[in-house]
Amino acid sequence: MLVVCVLATAHSAWAYTFKVDNIYYFTVGYNAVVTFFDSYNYNSYSGDVTIPSSVTYEDKTYTVTAIGNGAFRYCTRLTSVTLPSTITTIGDNAFELDTMLKSIDIPSSVNTIGYAAFYKCTGMTAFTVPNSVKTISDYAFGFCSALTTLDLGHGATYIGEGAFSSCTSLTSMTIPRSVSIIGDKVLYNCKSLNTIIVESGNSTYDSREGCNALIETETGRLIAGCNSTTIPGTVTSIANGAFFGLPGLTSIDIPDSVTDIGDEAFSTCSGLSTVIFGNSLKSMGTRAFSYCTALKTLDLPESLEAISVYAFLGCSGLTSVNTGNGVKSINSGAFYNCTSLESVTFGQSIKTLGSVSFFNCSKLQKAILPESIRVIDGNVFRDCSALTEVYLGKHLNQDIGLGTFRNCTSLTSIVIPDGVTKITDNIFMDCTNLCDIQLPKEVYHIGNSAFRNCKSLTSFTFPDSVNYVDKYAFTACSSLERITINAQWSRICSFAFADCDELHTVYCKSTEPPYIYGDTFSYPWYSVLYVPEGSVTSYKKNTEWNRFGLILGMRFIDNQDVNGDGEVNIADINAIIDAILDNKTDSIFDVNRDNEVNIADINAVIDFILN
Repeated sequence: MLVVCVLATAHSAWAYTFKVDNIYYFTVGYNAVVTFFDSYNYNSYSGDVTIPSSVTYEDKTYTVTAIGNGAFRYCTRLTSVTLPSTITTIGDNAFELDTMLKSIDIPSSVNTIGYAAFYKCTGMTAFTVPNSVKTISDYAFGFCSALTTLDLGHGATYIGEGAFSSCTSLTSMTIPRSVSIIGDKVLYNCKSLNTIIVESGNSTYDSREGCNALIETETGRLIAGCNSTTIPGTVTSIANGAFFGLPGLTSIDIPDSVTDIGDEAFSTCSGLSTVIFGNSLKSMGTRAFSYCTALKTLDLPESLEAISVYAFLGCSGLTSVNTGNGVKSINSGAFYNCTSLESVTFGQSIKTLGSVSFFNCSKLQKAILPESIRVIDGNVFRDCSALTEVYLGKHLNQDIGLGTFRNCTSLTSIVIPDGVTKITDNIFMDCTNLCDIQLPKEVYHIGNSAFRNCKSLTSFTFPDSVNYVDKYAFTACSSLERITINAQWSRICSFAFADCDELHTVYCKSTEPPYIYGDTFSYPWYSVLYVPEGSVTSYKKNTEWNRFGLILGMRFIDNQDVNGDGEVNIADINAIIDAILDNKTDSIFDVNRDNEVNIADINAVIDFILN
């Protein structure tokens, strides 16, 4: 511990005591530690370097006992190092990023290899750890991408987290019987790894049944797998990053014994096309199967309670998903950028869709959500450009998140269920084919850019409850010809109807002019404004409303004018009949206000016409 503390202190001091034969040292008593020139000149050594067992300075002889923290760091021209048998410790980052280092023999006196000691030594192809080494610290050999042969000896007791991560040329790994502690992600992203063996006699770890995996014996936790792993039926969980980046893994059968899959467990397994899930799986970690680009179909077990954050992110070959009936939440980004996903069968227990959970699933055609759905967060179906059919259930208990259907360019109609009170920002922005929208009677707020660039929208009748329309709400709705504004409005913000070139008819039922801005409408002088009889003078005196080309008074009919054209006739009866046939329940068709759309509403219009 004394040596480690001294090395750490020297590392932070950025100093050397003396230089002999072009090697820098600092001293600890009668011992010398190899170090570097200063923190601005890491690249202190090049070529072939031989470290002596002792060094004399000012008539004192010191035994060289350690390679200090960062001693040879960034020495990109260093090709080989010979160490004496007096060295006991190789410090943290000692040879980090020595990309030309090809040869180093570790003497049998060394007991510790420090944190990231050989990190990104990309020129090193073989390494032998002597039996004397007890500790191989975290990321000691991380990103040694040319390393094909690694002999861990027979003395190591501790192998740290990520110790051999991204050793992409390593094909086999044998864990000595002496090892009692291994950190997570020890073989993370070792894409060429085909064999994992734990020596018999190890009391902590095993590779049971010839499974080619590293398993913690007592818990049954699978710590690391390789391209040829088969998971035994006694494994209980799969650790973080256990199979990360294995392109040769083409199929995996997860047994019923497994209850948990860790973060990134199978991430970036680009050849993985088939996954069979056991019936006991309850949870999976963040990005568990992200970027498994060959994965085609998913049939998730009934035992699974949630699909985790970014679980299947970037699975670009995935075409169909069955979530199972146990899943209650599909978390943020779960299927983000699954660009081949065409169909999803949603289980009957799902309550929450997290933000961007189906973002850019550009081939998804239907989103038929179960009645259990309660929460839809922001941007869930954004950029789902093939989406044509959506059902949102009837029991949402909060507003739909912003941008949820943005750029769903194939969507033509949608029904927003009761319970929604606010049409959030950008929610239907760039839905260029959307022409039929049914809003619930509770809606009071239309958000910023909510229907911006909905180029196929020709008319819009606001529910009676709406009193506020935010900026850009209907900007660039270039086919919008007619809008009907109810009597309760308080404010229509700037650019709400900007660039609505065809908007020539506005019905405003409010007896007092609602508050608008000079730029709420782009071309009001080309439009006719219809207002209640007796209110024409008030609108003409209003600075902003008097910009309309023509302001006319009319008697508004509250309920019976279903199609909003200012008249009650056979066209309104036909509109209700169409609504009944299409199972529409929007409040505009509920003439008699009994919360149902049926023959009674048709009769109410007929009675009005006859009387």
